[in-house]
Amino acid sequence: MRIVPIGLLYWRDEALARDYARRSSRATHPSPLCLEMCEMWTGAIATIMAESTRAPKPSAKRFSKLDLLHYISSFPYKTITLRDALAIPSRIRPAPEDDVDREAWYWQHHPLLRLIADTQRPGTVSTKTKGFAYTIPPVKQLPSTGYVLDSAVAALYCFFATSTFEDGALLAVNLGDDADTVGAIFAGLAACWYSAEEGDGDRVFWTTRVKSWCEDLVRRDIIDTVAKDLAAMEYEFNL
Repeated sequence: MRIVPIGLLYWRDEALARDYARRSSRATHPSPLCLEMCEMWTGAIATIMAESTRAPKPSAKRFSKLDLLHYISSFPYKTITLRDALAIPSRIRPAPEDDVDREAWYWQHHPLLRLIADTQRPGTVSTKTKGFAYTIPPVKQLPSTGYVLDSAVAALYCFFATSTFEDGALLAVNLGDDADTVGAIFAGLAACWYSAEEGDGDRVFWTTRVKSWCEDLVRRDIIDTVAKDLAAMEYEFNL
C-alpha cells in the first residue's frame, strides 16, 4: 500500500516505475509474490495516469474498468497463485473483438468478475447492510487478511464491484480482518481512477461523505504538504 507514490511519480516510464516498485518491496517484502504484485499494481497506476492524461480524440474509446482489468489479467505473471487469482486461464479461448461480447467473456471467465457475480447477485448468502447497495461476501469466498494476495484481491474486488470511491471504500473497510490494509490498497488505486473522472467528480469521488472524511483527517496539513511535494517532484522529473 506504500507503492502508489511510485506510480504517480514515474508514470510516464512504466518500466522504470515497475522496477522501482520491485525494489521498494524487496526492502521489507522480498518474496516473489510480493515483488510481482507490487510491480503489477504500480504498472496499473501508471496506466491509469497515462490514460487519464491523454489528449482525448473524438473517435477514441474511453479507457474503461474493463480495459484496466485486461491490463491486470494480461500481466506476465510468473507466480502461479497470482496468475490463478488475477488472470484468465490459458485454456480459455481468446476474447472476442466486439465490446459487448468481450465484456460478457470477462464476466464468464475472469476469476474476480465471477466472484463478484456470485456474491453480489440477489439471493446470495452474504451480509447485507441497511442503506448500502452492496453485500459483504463470506470470508471463505473473499478473505481479507494481511497476506498480500488476500488483501490485494479483496481491494480489487471492492474496486470492480462498485462504481464510486465511497461505495468501494465502505465495502473494503467492512470486510473485517485486516480491513485497514484492504481499505488503503483500494483507496490508492481508486483515488487515481475516480479523481480523473471529468465532470463526474462530485458524484464518483468527492461525495459529501468523502469530503467529510478528508476534512476529519488527523494532521491533514502533513498529508497536503507531502502531496504537493510529490506533485512538484513529478513535474521536475519530467521537465
